Amino acid sequence: LRPDMLFVAHINLAPAARLLKWKYPDMKIVAIAHGIEVWREMSGIKKWLLQHADRIITVSQFTKTKLIEVQGIDAGKIAVLPNCLDPYFKPPAHLGKPEYLLQRHALQPGQKVLLTITRLSAWEAYKGYDNILRCIPDLLRHWPDLTYIIGGKYDPTEKKRLDGIIAELGIGNNVQIIGFVPDEELTDYYCLADVFVMPSKKEGFGLVFIEAMACGTPAIGGNLDGSVEALQPGVLGQAVNPDDTIELTTAIQSTLNARPDACELQRKVLERYDYRHYS
Repeated sequence: LRPDMLFVAHINLAPAARLLKWKYPDMKIVAIAHGIEVWREMSGIKKWLLQHADRIITVSQFTKTKLIEVQGIDAGKIAVLPNCLDPYFKPPAHLGKPEYLLQRHALQPGQKVLLTITRLSAWEAYKGYDNILRCIPDLLRHWPDLTYIIGGKYDPTEKKRLDGIIAELGIGNNVQIIGFVPDEELTDYYCLADVFVMPSKKEGFGLVFIEAMACGTPAIGGNLDGSVEALQPGVLGQAVNPDDTIELTTAIQSTLNARPDACELQRKVLERYDYRHYS
């Protein structure tokens, strides 16, 4: 059988796409562009894929603009299809804080919790969790027992850097770096949090924001990348300058003081990002 079309799920698969195109020259190519991997100047076979793809599907208008401005791709062959919630991601019916996580982390039911879940890498230090740490001392003036939980795999170099910031700020009793979060506990951690916050600067879209909000937890992200399109500021979440700790602190304070209704937030997110609306 001769294939009519090839879907290339990542730019790193360009060599395979080039080989198949050589073998089947009439085959159409549809390439998927997620985010940072296509934002920088590139050459060689990856550039070839972007130039010769018949269609490029990207997850945000932000990445589409990068493809046009940085890669010189014709806007007419780029389509934007935002990420949706994974079919295996099950938004919880009960939106309260799970008792077993309160016990695990020695928290009281009314204690304010901030949450970030991401990979902690010294090579990808753009997620903004270090700036959140710098907001904690000001937040403690209003909520002395506030706890910031950072979940996700980490490398030793990055963990050491964060431990140094925590020690310098004197907030060791208010920060928990917990490492990998199992899939079966992910929604429970979202429900544990009063605010999910990740002021990143290099998100192609920001799936974690819609996951958190699908659990009824308000989300705050950065305004310099595709996070804005996931957050839909003024409708779902908030987007702030990720390098402005005063603006970030203010956004966290305002959300803790006037948290949106969890059920209503969940409803709005599912209306936009439930995978069944994409079929």
